[in-house]
Amino acid sequence: MSLIPPGSTETFLDLDGGRVRVLRSSMGHPDGRAVPSPVLLIHGGGTDNSAISWYEVFGALGPEREVVAIDLPGFGRTTGIEPVGGAPQLADFVARAAHELSLSPAVVMGVSMGGDVALNLAIRHPQLVEALVLIAPGGLVPVFRNRVAQFLAWSAAQLPDVLLIPLTGLASRYVEAAIKGVVKDPDSLPPDVLDEFVQEAKRPRAGLAYGRYNQASLGPWSMRNNLLPEVHRVSVPALFFHGTDDPLVDPQGSRRASELMPNARLVLVPDCGHWAQLEARDRFLTEVHDFLRAGDTGRQAGHEEVDVDMVDAAAGRRTGKVRCVLAADHEIPTRAPLVLVPGDVVQVGERDREWPAFVFVTASWGTGWVPTRHIDIEGSVGTVRVGYDTTELPASSGEHVDVVLDDPESGWAWCRNTDGREGWIPHRVLTPA
Repeated sequence: MSLIPPGSTETFLDLDGGRVRVLRSSMGHPDGRAVPSPVLLIHGGGTDNSAISWYEVFGALGPEREVVAIDLPGFGRTTGIEPVGGAPQLADFVARAAHELSLSPAVVMGVSMGGDVALNLAIRHPQLVEALVLIAPGGLVPVFRNRVAQFLAWSAAQLPDVLLIPLTGLASRYVEAAIKGVVKDPDSLPPDVLDEFVQEAKRPRAGLAYGRYNQASLGPWSMRNNLLPEVHRVSVPALFFHGTDDPLVDPQGSRRASELMPNARLVLVPDCGHWAQLEARDRFLTEVHDFLRAGDTGRQAGHEEVDVDMVDAAAGRRTGKVRCVLAADHEIPTRAPLVLVPGDVVQVGERDREWPAFVFVTASWGTGWVPTRHIDIEGSVGTVRVGYDTTELPASSGEHVDVVLDDPESGWAWCRNTDGREGWIPHRVLTPA
């Protein structure tokens, strides 16, 4: 028997040629009051499933609203669907499931890998997302720890299935020890959750779907799923909840994303590991209840939805989407983009000879060229005064783009292509369409 969280019932949805396990809150709603927005839960990776990640949520939130969780392909009791890969593909799968379950719009909660999926859902399918609750979300770092660790993790992810599946099975023998590498205090977890974690690890082909996610997310020198250059586009209310002692996902990613998103708040929980929603159950549920009630009483009704550029208004002049065509190709650098927010401290290096308005800076999370006027410099140390995103937009000669922000002092413009991708392009290759 699989674990069914208190306050939930188990059903199945026919989708994409397979059967998706769905957990739904089983409690009714009080009469005489409007039904608030539903909550859609997205579990994490590894040997996780919906019953593990969200064991405490159904009983706590179910009496007030509809709560729904699905097992992603390759996890839990979802069967007949091959693992779909990275977070964008998983987000598209969740969107199809949400449509079939009539969950639109919903408050979307995601933990770890599920947080990465939830953010992608908000970017790719914004009409489905009313608000976000992100617990230790993945997808918010340019590099995994350091360049050496990045390369080693990428190398491990390239193992063929003939080796990956047996190794995953071998690892399942040591799941009790693995839990100690995830949480600060294993005794804080409900015994039923620990038992289900062990059973999930022993499931045939367990871990393969998470392996597909890692293969899609890890590059040899940087993370392919880094959403820091994109999260400024997410304008819905968002709550980040992250343990300060998380051994798997750096809380810095949540901190930076919460600063870049226009309507986000970060809660850092001391003495707490990766499964913050389970380890710090009472604090988590208190924060979530307050967050949801604020939305129910009209926070979103008073929220003006705007297209917010990461770059501070001081960084350039908005143009109102001027259409341009590229006179030549624009190729982008191979290093990962660097995102800076006011107050960041960086090491300042040489000025760019080709682009004298720029200086090369080094932060603990990456490097890049930044307009000198955005930094207060004392010697070789600088403090960021105006937020900046170094993302460049690759484009080909003859391609049309919209200039949404112009920076004539630097000679570059922040552009958006027809696929919705954004980044800097130099003036010298842009001509009016």
